[in-house]
Amino acid sequence: MKNEIRHYLHLYKIIFIQDLKCKMSYPIDFIISCIGLIITNISAFIVFKILFNNFNDIAGWGYYEIMFLYSFSLLSITPAQCFLDNNWNLGDNVLTGDFIKYCVKPINIYFYYNSEVFDVKGIGQFMIGAGALAYAWQHLHIPFTVVSFVLLILNLLTASLFMMGLINLAAAVNFKSVQGAEYIMSLIFKLGDYARYPISIF
Repeated sequence: MKNEIRHYLHLYKIIFIQDLKCKMSYPIDFIISCIGLIITNISAFIVFKILFNNFNDIAGWGYYEIMFLYSFSLLSITPAQCFLDNNWNLGDNVLTGDFIKYCVKPINIYFYYNSEVFDVKGIGQFMIGAGALAYAWQHLHIPFTVVSFVLLILNLLTASLFMMGLINLAAAVNFKSVQGAEYIMSLIFKLGDYARYPISIF
């Protein structure tokens, strides 16, 4: 078991390096997309600040409470964005028949397919989310203890696995209906946006 895990980690390292080389062959495009993602996430916090400069709270939720929820959501969606980005290409691969190449290699098909693409931009999103979460945590005066930290990690892990499960489920629709799967994945991401805010404000 340990040897198998070590083997797959080694394979992932090789595939990741090749994917990174491909992305860096167009450095300007890569840099612009990274900057765009960072600006998009930062702009959300700026909007929060503008709103709360005019309102004391929204449906009983304060600035730092909403910031905490928003940053938690960013962190929970990051693993899916980083590791499952290739699911967006699954429909094209199934439609053109290119997916067959993943079925003839002596490794796990799911691992091989999803390891081929790593969304490096997600690292920037993770850093913004972690920084904002720590900032909101401090201003909410939540005691930082071993128990609270473990609970935070467990909740983040659970939320991440839940989102990854939904995205995998939506991507699997490509094997039955190529045209509809992309819309389902988009819908899941749109629904994920609602998780960034308290349900009571809607």
